[in-house]
Amino acid sequence: MNDKYLLLDVANLAHRAMHTVHEMRHPDDPNMATGVLYQIGVTAEKLQGIYSTWNVAFYFDSRQSKRREVYAGYKADREVKRTSETDEMKLRRQQMYDQVSALPKLLHQMGCQNIFGQTGYEADDLIASTVYNNPLENFVIVSRDEDLLQLLSPSVCVHDVVTKEPYTVDDFWKEYEISPTQWSSVKAWAGCASDNVQGLPGVGEKTAIKFMRGKLAETSSKYKLFVDNLDVYVRNMELVRLPLKGVNEIKLTPQATPIKWSILAEHIGAVTFGWDMPNE
Repeated sequence: MNDKYLLLDVANLAHRAMHTVHEMRHPDDPNMATGVLYQIGVTAEKLQGIYSTWNVAFYFDSRQSKRREVYAGYKADREVKRTSETDEMKLRRQQMYDQVSALPKLLHQMGCQNIFGQTGYEADDLIASTVYNNPLENFVIVSRDEDLLQLLSPSVCVHDVVTKEPYTVDDFWKEYEISPTQWSSVKAWAGCASDNVQGLPGVGEKTAIKFMRGKLAETSSKYKLFVDNLDVYVRNMELVRLPLKGVNEIKLTPQATPIKWSILAEHIGAVTFGWDMPNE
């Protein structure tokens, strides 16, 4: 028991819940959305059983972004897209934010020993700091964020909440034939559409990997793109390599007693969480 730490990317799980269980409400208050808290609770409790551990750490994104100081366009497209959201979607998003904002206090009440957030930084940065500053531990990262793949190692895997399977360093090697430590370089060259980080024009992950493995012909026009745009690579590496400079050094506290999930269940009006997710 307790031979692993589960590292939960709260925002990543919350956004998934916003699209899958957003209709869930407190049984005594139809205006109180509960789907985000329910799904996070169910996911964490279930994974505790699967990985035989009490140790769960929760990581929260800051609403402020230090990456904007490096690159003004960072995630700027998201704000533009949200201006055209329907009123229903705006309400759903606000309800998600409200539930995430309520979670840290609830976690303290539940006896959770590891709750992390830092102004200007993302959960990714804090998770990376945790991995690098606790080298003797084994970790299961719970997120669908591909940036976190750069942290894979023999002691770190990523649990995919969609496939419900762990993704390991061996899985990564079989898929990409590079080391996870090179993944940030792939993102720096190819860019990251979800974060609005612009890479080299016409260069995707496959081409970036081909270049990094020395498989791109030096006479090709694509090869010249890489050689002539090192400034883009240098700028993007500061954005995509984890953790971002200045993040806190995170040390974990072992969970000496079980987290009291019943407190969260009572808050949202659930009898229990159980292990079965609602239909998606």
